[in-house]
This record gives sequence, structure tokens and C-alpha cells, in this order.
Amino acid sequence: MDSSTSLCDVIIIGAGLAGLSAASYLIENGVFDILILEGDNRVGGRVQTFVDNSSEAVFDFGAQWIHGSTDNSLWKFAKGKNLIEEEIRTYDGEGLFLREGGREISETLVSEVKEVVNSWLEECCSFSRSHGNGIIPSSVLEYLEEKKQNYLESCDNNLDDREALLQWNIRYQIIDNACFSMEELCSKAWGEYKECEGEYCNTIKGGFMKIVENLLESVPEENIIKNSKVFSIQLVDDLNINGAVLVKSTSGYYLANHVIYTPSISCLKTNCDIFVPSLENPILKGISHISMGSINKIFLIFQDKFWDDDTKGFQIVFDDTNGNEKEWYHDLTGFDIFPFHRNCLVAWVGGHGALLTEKLDCQTLKSDCHNLLQRFYLKRHIPPIETIHRTKWHSNSLIKGAYSYRTAPFDMCLQDPIWSKEDKPLLLFAGEAYSYSHYATAHGAYESGRDQASKLVKWRKGIL
Repeated sequence: MDSSTSLCDVIIIGAGLAGLSAASYLIENGVFDILILEGDNRVGGRVQTFVDNSSEAVFDFGAQWIHGSTDNSLWKFAKGKNLIEEEIRTYDGEGLFLREGGREISETLVSEVKEVVNSWLEECCSFSRSHGNGIIPSSVLEYLEEKKQNYLESCDNNLDDREALLQWNIRYQIIDNACFSMEELCSKAWGEYKECEGEYCNTIKGGFMKIVENLLESVPEENIIKNSKVFSIQLVDDLNINGAVLVKSTSGYYLANHVIYTPSISCLKTNCDIFVPSLENPILKGISHISMGSINKIFLIFQDKFWDDDTKGFQIVFDDTNGNEKEWYHDLTGFDIFPFHRNCLVAWVGGHGALLTEKLDCQTLKSDCHNLLQRFYLKRHIPPIETIHRTKWHSNSLIKGAYSYRTAPFDMCLQDPIWSKEDKPLLLFAGEAYSYSHYATAHGAYESGRDQASKLVKWRKGIL
């Protein structure tokens, strides 16, 4: 070992929710010799809050909600810190549903189609519990297309609006699942995700970064090294030292007893070659069953507010968009009211459209969004867009997307440590992608970090 190599008990790679929750858990349980290596110049990972000094409005570029409260440890943590926003409610995919030319679809029909689609998705959950020889659709999309055809054949009115609303709901699900197509989503894995009961969209006072700041209160600043990009993780399974992990990064070399790896699943899949020896086939197979698409947000601040106080949003219901002339905005669902700024709407873009937005300049995005509203909402003059804030999560080389989805059932081996010959846990993976039932969520990341850290604590106590 080189004399310049630093010794450390536990190294955590990544200072996002999983990494910070793992660190805080270890410190709570008496493990103080830890070091977090963060590749970026900031902590938080997929949590990033921007405060507009002129308006004091808070914009969450990444995670912005805690989903549910029952059996949700992140909600419990935030509630204990008085961080849950109780006064202001946010809306997602609600409001006026508009066809080109400004015609509004009736609330009754919108609700009916939403309920129908949600019932189909609920039926999809049963496939994860199926152990018989029944035919299981290859993807969620295959099941939805079959149900859609039967549904439309059973209807005798508003067929055009119904079909357009079905397509809108599929776009919504593509964004919600951070995939590129519902065809990628494994029907047999669909039911693995479990919602926590309670308010679905819990907003954080002052922005989601407040959760990160509260986690940092228990992690000394000197235990975090920023701008430290890891390029090698070598398992040194030497019986003389009962195994160790040599981590090489741009900030130095470190020899640790244990490593918790928390970067996104996209980063792991891209950088599998940093592990020496190579990860074993069961782990590689498990990783291959998880993918990660992208979602981007576009915050539009208008010169003036043009909507009523009780408006929840402007949802864009396109005609058929399956042709070759598809534009980036065909992958957005609409414009939601952003309650933390008087004159702001926010657009969510998923699928391939999310990638396309990252190649466009702000002026083009402004123009496209303004034109879209003019085409679909004719009741009032649309004032100029003064300011735009936009995200580029796919282009971030340390993130590479939004969050994970399942292309096959989850392999529980991804939650197991990689052991030394003497049964010492050397390497563990943590993050939302490794949560069996809470993947794709902030609380899944938080829980995963604590769960993996708890395994190290239990091992030290001889109970793992």
C-alpha cells in the first residue's frame, strides 16, 4: 500500500439522500470514522433547490415531494424537523384539459378516463403475484393497449376525446415512471412498488434541500470531500487484513473496511468497469433489470398572471402524436400552477422529449411554450414569458437521468453485501434503485441508505 493512501473505516460514495442518510445512521450508532466522497461541487445529488433572490421563490429542480406518510421514514424525519408544508398544496396533472383551438374537455370525461386507466394499472399489480401458467403481458404498455381497444369499442360517444385522453394518461405515466416508453416497463415487476398511505405530494418548507441540510447537521463538514470523482474500487480480499476496499479518486487513494456505493443506477451501469475484480454475474444481471430515464422541469415566469386563483393547471391534450414529425413538447403533459411564485407555471417533460429539451436554448423553450399555450388556451391573452428556469438531469454526468424503473422483476441480491472470504461486508449498494418497493422515490433513497448502514452496524454487533 502506498504511504499516501489514507485509512478509513467506512467510505460512502455519493452525498445524495442515500449517502447522507447512511452517514447519519452510522454516526448515530457510534461509527464516526467515515468519509463521503462526492464527485460534484455540491451535496444533495438529485435534490437541488434554487432560490430566486428577486422574488424569494423556491424552485426544486429535482426531488420535490415526499410521497405518503404512513410507514414513511423520510416523512417522519421531515415531520420531526417541522419541514412539512401544511398550508400550500401543489397540483400535478390537474386543471383544464384543452384540445387545440381552446376547446375544454368536460371534467366528467377527464375523471372517467383517469379512473379507467388507474384501474388498469391496479390490475397490472396482480402480475407480480402471479405464479401460475397464465399469460402475462410482456410490458405494461401491451396490457394497456389491449384494455384500451376493448374500452373504446365499448364506448359510443366522445371517441376522439377519449382516445386523446388515453394518450395523455400514457404520457403522464411515462413522466411519472421516468421511462421512454411504457413498453419498457415490466408488467410482472409493476406491482413491486408500494405506495405509502397519506397525502401523496408532501412539499418541504423552503425547498427539498432543507432535508439535506438537516441531515448534514449530524455529519461533520470535514467528513465530506467534494469534487472527488471515484475511478476505481478494488476489493482487496487479503486474509492478512481480513479484506479491505481500495478506493481511488481524484482527491486521493483510500483504504477502507467497508464501502457504500450510492450513485444513480445509470452511473453504475456506465461505470461498472471501475470495480476490481468485476462484479459477479448475478449482480450484473440484477443491474440489467433496472433502467433510468429522464424528466425535466421547465419553470415559466410570466410578465403577468393570466389565470384565476382556483385554476390548477392547463393540460395539453394533443391529437395523434405518433408520427415522424414529433416535437419535444409532445412529451409534456401540460402546465401546472406553481404556487410558490404568483406568475409561474411549471411544465414536466418526459421520454425522448426530455432529452431534446437539453439541446435547446432557453429562448427556443420560451417561444415553444408560449406558442403552445396560445394554441390551446384562447380565453385570455398570454403575456410574455420573462424568465425561464430549466433542468438538464440527463446531461449531468454524475446523475444521468431522473430515477429508476424496472424492466424485469427486482433481484434481491442487489441488497446483499459483497463479502470477504472471512465474512466481512466489503461493498454495499444503496439508493432509490435498490429499494424493493419504494424505488423511484426520495424516501426509497433515504430508507436504502439507512438499511445498508444498519447492516454494517449489525455485523459489528455479530447479529448479521
